Amino acid sequence: MTIESQDDGEGRYLGDRRLSELMTVPVPPTTPEEQERHRIYCYLLLYLLNEHWNPYKYGCEGEYPWAEGTNARRSTYLGHNIAAIAVSPTGRIVDFDFNHNELFNSSAEHAEARLLRRLFALGKQFAERLDREYIEEEFNKMQSGIELDPTAGSETHHKWWYRSENTMSRTHFGRTLARITIYTSLESCAQCSGMMALGAVEKVVYLQADPGQNHIGAILFNLNGGNTAFKSPLPVPASEYGVAEYTALSHAYSKYLKQIQSSRVKSFYKMGDENILPSSSLTTFLCTSAAKKILQSAAYKFSREKEYPVGLPFPLGSRLQYGDWQPSPTALTNREVWGAAELFAQGTLRYGRRGTPHRS
Repeated sequence: MTIESQDDGEGRYLGDRRLSELMTVPVPPTTPEEQERHRIYCYLLLYLLNEHWNPYKYGCEGEYPWAEGTNARRSTYLGHNIAAIAVSPTGRIVDFDFNHNELFNSSAEHAEARLLRRLFALGKQFAERLDREYIEEEFNKMQSGIELDPTAGSETHHKWWYRSENTMSRTHFGRTLARITIYTSLESCAQCSGMMALGAVEKVVYLQADPGQNHIGAILFNLNGGNTAFKSPLPVPASEYGVAEYTALSHAYSKYLKQIQSSRVKSFYKMGDENILPSSSLTTFLCTSAAKKILQSAAYKFSREKEYPVGLPFPLGSRLQYGDWQPSPTALTNREVWGAAELFAQGTLRYGRRGTPHRS
């Protein structure tokens, strides 16, 4: 299958590109320092998933044979085990949210969508904070003799924020999430990918591929690339940053699919005379003990960091090798990012109930 050539009215063409090409996005090379930084956020997300994990897809009553031997908070089912966090350009963790389809009787309450709506709701105050960080970065670059970002120019903060003529008619709120990175536990769907494009999110890192979404994020990135008003975020599998759980989850899901094809497959849920067999959906797989064990192992890697105040060991059994590294003069160092991640994790457990709105 190919995409037909289309003139967009300005002499540009999509060209005859195979669909397989559109489904692939080459990830720019990253330094070991950058990879270590991304792993911190990925393992924070895995930790949150483990702590809030819930197998009770059909309610807390009844039996769940596929989740036997696991520990979970006994509560009514609030939504799928899918979560996302947002990180600012300087490395600060802004917010998190979970999928809450069941809670709101909606198939659109995805983790990324909920998180993006929360970020938009933070409004001008949040946007100005991000812009201030951005302007500070540019000023420090200028002081260091580094070439400024051409999109910043010499405008004041006020002019930069309200500029619309030079941003292809993008209104000020369309810049709210510019240079934000979203970390999500499951590859984004068309809805969430589209919302991230409308918010100008820079990058989305996902911890597990979703075969059912057909790499829609990559397709949108390739089609909406270049100098467009609503460029889609760069989709990056967490394996690019050395997160072993990406492969582990994919293998476990493949094994699960083979198991449920058996003629003697066990029930997923039993309640009296009700007997529900497991489905091939990823959301059902994420309610199984196989998925929980991977999350629990990742959470263990994250929580073990508390034992070392200096020279923190980090995921994959190694210590933070680049604790003092920072991508810009105003950004947090990797060690500071780790400290912020630990505090954020503690805060979400203390104040952020999974199924209710939480404080920003």
